[in-house]
Amino acid sequence: SNEASRTGPQAITEVSQFLMKILPDRKMKIRSQPVASGDGVAIEWEFTATKNSNGGTSPSSSTISYFGASFFRVSNGKIVYASDYYNHNTMQKQLQQMQELKTGAKSLSDAASALQKDSLYKVETAEDGTSAVDRSKITSALKSFVGAYNTYIEQTGKSSKSTVQKQNLSALKATAANSKLLAEVGISYDKKGNLTLDETKAQKASLSTIKSLFQGGGSYGDTIGDKATATYRLANSASYKTSGGTRYSSQGTYSTLGNTSNLLDQLL
Repeated sequence: SNEASRTGPQAITEVSQFLMKILPDRKMKIRSQPVASGDGVAIEWEFTATKNSNGGTSPSSSTISYFGASFFRVSNGKIVYASDYYNHNTMQKQLQQMQELKTGAKSLSDAASALQKDSLYKVETAEDGTSAVDRSKITSALKSFVGAYNTYIEQTGKSSKSTVQKQNLSALKATAANSKLLAEVGISYDKKGNLTLDETKAQKASLSTIKSLFQGGGSYGDTIGDKATATYRLANSASYKTSGGTRYSSQGTYSTLGNTSNLLDQLL
């Protein structure tokens, strides 16, 4: 592994001030009785804090939670050595998964909203004087929905969060319950729950059927949009549990052990 170091007491002060600024509500809970041997002490802990992109907290902030352990050496009543260990890579992976889940959920919510809009089904007059609904726009909106839905089902299906899995199951059930109407507008689904759009059939599908599927409260599109929105909120407030390391020695060196893309970088 790589090691990124900050040297001297001033560096320790700067790190502490930085954490106080972006994680004002941080807490560290001792998980077990400290173990002492000679001049050494070992402590297992859990760190929790709320963070958003601007620092501080807000209702949409993400809760960061990870486990770790600290080792201290005491001489003449002073701590002369301290090491903290936690897994940067695990947290980094979880953060990435949650970000992807948020992006996928928002894309599906947006796609469902697009199919709700009355303007999509508005009759337009062409240059030759004929009036008709722009079927190509509707088909494009359906295609976007199908693509976003498939990505959402894949991402939520891989989540270890039971609350996210619940949204996945609800979306699959809603799709199964509306399978006949979906088939009428050219949308079919396989055993894994993935949707496929027959664009030729969609172009000829009844507008009233499409609108009944995707417009209005309680419609299939509205239900899927609600699941996507709920998933986005869950991902945005999900707890991340992990375990990496920092070290401060009697020579005044403070190091982050593990990947150089360390915890402090993740919190920026």
